[in-house]
Amino acid sequence: MKKKEVFIMRKVKFSIISALGYLVLVATFGIGILFGGSSLFDQKPELTYSTFLGGGEARDCAVDNDGFAYVLGFHAPNVSKLYPGGNGDADLVWSTELSGWRNGGVALDADGYIYASGIFYSAEEDSNKIFVSKLDNAGNELYYKDIGLYGDGVHQDTQDTDITVDGSGNIYVVGRRRNASDNNDVLIVKLSPSFDILYTTLIGGSDHERGTSIAVDDSGYIYVTGLTNSDDFPTTSNGFQQSFKGPTDVFVAKLEQLDGLSPSANVVYATYIGGYEARGDEKGLDIACDDASGHVYLTGRISSQIDLPVSFNKGYDITHNGYNDGFLAVLDTLQTQAGSLVYFTYLGGSRAEWGTSIALDSSGYAYVFGITESSDFLATADTSNAFDATFNGQFDGFLVVIDPSIQPIENSLLSWTYFGSKKSDKAGGVALRDGTNNINVYLAGYTDSRTDFPTTSGAYDEGFDGRHTNAFVSVLTFTSGAPPDTTPPAGVIDLLTGDSTAYSIDLTWTAPGDDGDTGTASQYDIRYSTAAITESNWGSANQCTGEPSPSSAGTLESFTATGLSPSTTYWFALKTADEVPNWSGISNITSGTTGVSTPQTMHVADIDMSLKKKGARVNAIATVTIVDDSGTPVSGATVYCFWSGATSDNNSGVTDSNGQVTFKSDTLKNPPSGTTFIVTVDNVVKAGWTYNPSANVETSDSITY
Repeated sequence: MKKKEVFIMRKVKFSIISALGYLVLVATFGIGILFGGSSLFDQKPELTYSTFLGGGEARDCAVDNDGFAYVLGFHAPNVSKLYPGGNGDADLVWSTELSGWRNGGVALDADGYIYASGIFYSAEEDSNKIFVSKLDNAGNELYYKDIGLYGDGVHQDTQDTDITVDGSGNIYVVGRRRNASDNNDVLIVKLSPSFDILYTTLIGGSDHERGTSIAVDDSGYIYVTGLTNSDDFPTTSNGFQQSFKGPTDVFVAKLEQLDGLSPSANVVYATYIGGYEARGDEKGLDIACDDASGHVYLTGRISSQIDLPVSFNKGYDITHNGYNDGFLAVLDTLQTQAGSLVYFTYLGGSRAEWGTSIALDSSGYAYVFGITESSDFLATADTSNAFDATFNGQFDGFLVVIDPSIQPIENSLLSWTYFGSKKSDKAGGVALRDGTNNINVYLAGYTDSRTDFPTTSGAYDEGFDGRHTNAFVSVLTFTSGAPPDTTPPAGVIDLLTGDSTAYSIDLTWTAPGDDGDTGTASQYDIRYSTAAITESNWGSANQCTGEPSPSSAGTLESFTATGLSPSTTYWFALKTADEVPNWSGISNITSGTTGVSTPQTMHVADIDMSLKKKGARVNAIATVTIVDDSGTPVSGATVYCFWSGATSDNNSGVTDSNGQVTFKSDTLKNPPSGTTFIVTVDNVVKAGWTYNPSANVETSDSITY
């Protein structure tokens, strides 16, 4: 039995460039430590999983402790949960649509909640706005907040946004906001787990800034990067580069949090990084902080030779190569000026590169994912352990792994590879999950290759779907010299049904192990169907939601399958996987019958009224909340209402996961003071439910202008 590791979740940033499709690439690279005398970087990785994931642009990716990837996309669905298990359609767990549409981020907290940020256009305010959403692990949206047009009534335009979460579940968002001088400042907002605004500030100079990525350390310091056009950006006296080179430079800033709405940021470290270049094309694209060392890592693109100290020898390649170069910079913000730059390397060839995203493992190694159009990328690097040492065509993704502390410094490049096809392949984001004798590196981007992009048998989607570009998920596995784990958990032989209701059936079984009947497995896949389940129809059976994590071998397990139909016989079966994952065979098949349906009742719990005014035009907004007898929100109920008083119109709509639906009255122009809008709920309909108006907390509400 293999020793189990504590998995590490890392949130990372995507930066995808004008695409119609998105990808998730999952790669597994070994940490540069020795297992049994063999380094994980001594050999080429193996392509163990690769799938297309349809159209739309990916913006960000995160991974949880069980290896599930959460992908933020451009087009609907905006967030997808996927497991690279080789089980065909079952690998895609769910997809959901959010209110935003581009340039966003995604992050996870320790409790498994998913957070997303992005940009959407508001026609009413004629501006782009930042949104933030919180979802549960089933993909249901729990909270939503619009923080785009924030400030003292100033017309603001926001673009570029990223998100991260601290250990207490507080949310941090970075973007940009147009100020009164019609320039953009970096906007930073901190939200509580229930989406109350705790802190907000701006940082910038007299010209334009963009905030593109954000991180927070265990001490609560906030780190942001992006680009600036300002020669008076508020650098600090301890910063590495205090003079602006222009016309754009990368910026890095470390902020101490203040409470409430702060008109100016409390900046404790800030620096430019850049040299003079006429194109104005230098930008920080992602940032990460390492609490163990206190160092800050960032990547992006630089189009010039920066001014390094004369004796600087702390980088694999300190000479600018071509048009744009990617880069990795490591800063120690507790040191001052030149001493604060502890590592810097260009990542480039003779043409253009971008470092789009970065992640750190528990050893402080940096994994940089980016884009290259150079056939001579890292021209002098060793190619013996590259998965693909040959440039494929147009644009390729690249992945480099760097240990910035290693000496001699020319050995700091631990591994690198191209990843792509003969067409255009664009990199997105990177996230890490530590495994046993390996480390899982999740990468994301997209491809327009219809013929030669590698997929693997049994993947979610092995064929290009015919759109302009497609997403993909791929797994590259670096392993040590230790033999691979090929032993699956034992198959469950005592799966039984128990008590049932009209909508659920209880299940019990004995937990198998990680290897056969020894140890602790990693996950269950429990399925149900109205026909007997076999290996041949396993993929078409319905997967349960909320399956438990396995207990140690021999433990009695229990689970309630919900969402079933009344008076129906269902068959159940399950499979078990270890961390590789090696999957067990199918369990014994058991069946059970749900009870007879009894009517469920619902009523109006609340009607919340507000007024919306734009210029001379005024209308009323009513948010109606529907709950059951226990006060639980009822989703999917159609609410019918009518307006009276100032207007006389009818509305209907369907409740969301919070049991809420919002209605808007007809618009009045220049209504007199004292105008009253009245809304009345006259019916609520949902199949299998009964509306009980006598239980309504309120049936009608009004608001006066």
